[in-house]
Amino acid sequence: MPDKIIKSKRSKSKKQQMLAMQILSVAIVLVIIVVIIIVLVLAKNGGLPNSGTKETKPEQQTSVVQDVVGYKKPGDIYFSLNTKKAEVEFSNGSDSTQKLEYKIYLDGKVIYESGYIIPGQTIKEITLDLPADIEAGDYDIIIEQLSYDSAGGVSGTSNNKTLHITD
Repeated sequence: MPDKIIKSKRSKSKKQQMLAMQILSVAIVLVIIVVIIIVLVLAKNGGLPNSGTKETKPEQQTSVVQDVVGYKKPGDIYFSLNTKKAEVEFSNGSDSTQKLEYKIYLDGKVIYESGYIIPGQTIKEITLDLPADIEAGDYDIIIEQLSYDSAGGVSGTSNNKTLHITD
């Protein structure tokens, strides 16, 4: 009789182990699904914003971009190596209560920084700080738009765009 009791206890122990393994398997699958969802959302939104962290003082902060229009294709920037200029439209709407600032990054380095753009102001032509050896072609850039409110708060967005460089 004692042998039967031991077998019964072993059976329960094995059942508990099997249940624990099933729960663990389900938990692992759920974690994998959550990670996949996060990766897909980040990919859809252009990835993480510029990963280089830089502390900015409230007086150095500006506002969210109202309108970014490239010269030939909306959102892209066209730059001429001959004139060293790019035509853009970086605007801060006249009804805005915030200051804006635009930054353009190429390979993680700032190649343009607008400074504050006050409400009602638009920048239509810019000069980029490009590497001396850059050649004509298309380059991936990030346009960062920062918005600064009167209380010193800052918010912003980053957009992946293309820099088209011509001779």
